[in-house]
Amino acid sequence: MRHAAPTIGVALAAAFLLGCRSTRIEVPETDYTEMSSLHYEYEVVFDCLSASILEEGFQVARADRDSGDLETNAVPGLEDHVRGTQEGRRIRARVEKNGPKDIKVRFAATRLEREYSPTTPGEWRYVGSDAGLVEKIKQRFDKNVEKRYKPAERG
Repeated sequence: MRHAAPTIGVALAAAFLLGCRSTRIEVPETDYTEMSSLHYEYEVVFDCLSASILEEGFQVARADRDSGDLETNAVPGLEDHVRGTQEGRRIRARVEKNGPKDIKVRFAATRLEREYSPTTPGEWRYVGSDAGLVEKIKQRFDKNVEKRYKPAERG
């Protein structure tokens, strides 16, 4: 599983170099979930969080390992042709290093909406937190960390 980090790095770099854009949407502080006091190396936590986001089907629009920031593009969802709107989701996260093997992760999974027509979709706007997506990311993150720290089986 040690080969996953270069693959994730390549995917993040490709997304950045392709010029993926996303509209800046302010997310209330109350939407952020915090996973603190993680006793792992910073790089492992950043890579596990990145992998969790990618595995959930999101494209990373911005990733900065130095600042710990990750932000995805909005993922379009259902279209409501009666209302002329489309649903979407986005993830923003920050990995903070408090000390050696003392890491805090803050992230928000956000529901979005925009005016929609096939020729001219509007700008995304904040609707609310996506609690179901928060739980999925947390579960994926825990599994990714477990994969890296699980002792090798002897046989």
